[in-house]
Amino acid sequence: MILSDAQIDFINQSLSFYGIESKSLKEDVTDHICTYIESREGNFNDLYKQAITEFGGYVAIKNIQNETGLQLFAQKIKRVQKLVFVSGYCVAALLIISYMFKYASWPYATLLLNISIGSLVLVFFPLFFYYQYKKTVYKTT
Repeated sequence: MILSDAQIDFINQSLSFYGIESKSLKEDVTDHICTYIESREGNFNDLYKQAITEFGGYVAIKNIQNETGLQLFAQKIKRVQKLVFVSGYCVAALLIISYMFKYASWPYATLLLNISIGSLVLVFFPLFFYYQYKKTVYKTT
C-alpha cells in the first residue's frame, strides 16, 4: 500500500495529539508506522490501528516520548559532570601552582593565588552546585 500525503499528515497529527512533542522522535515514529503500513495490504484505518497496537498503543508511544526526554536529560547531566571534573582539576592545579609561587616568593604569586581562588568561587562552585541540583532533579523524575 502506498500512503498519500494526507495519510502521512494524519499520522503526524495523531502522534502530536497523543503526546509526541520532539520533532525528530515524531519523524522516526511516523517513519516506522508508515513502513509498517506500506509493507502490508489492506485498509489504511485497519493497518494504522494494527501499527499502533504493534507499538503497544498510545500509552507506549507517550512513554517513548518520556524515555527520550529522560535520556536527553541524562546526557546533559553527563556533560555537566565532565565540566565539573575538568574545572575542578584545573582549579586544583592553579591553587597548587599559586601556593608554590607564594612559598617561593616568586613574582605574581599573589595575582595567581587571587585568580585561582576567584576561579574556584566563580567557576567550580557554581558548576558543582548546579550539577548536584540537576542530579537530584533527575533522580526524582
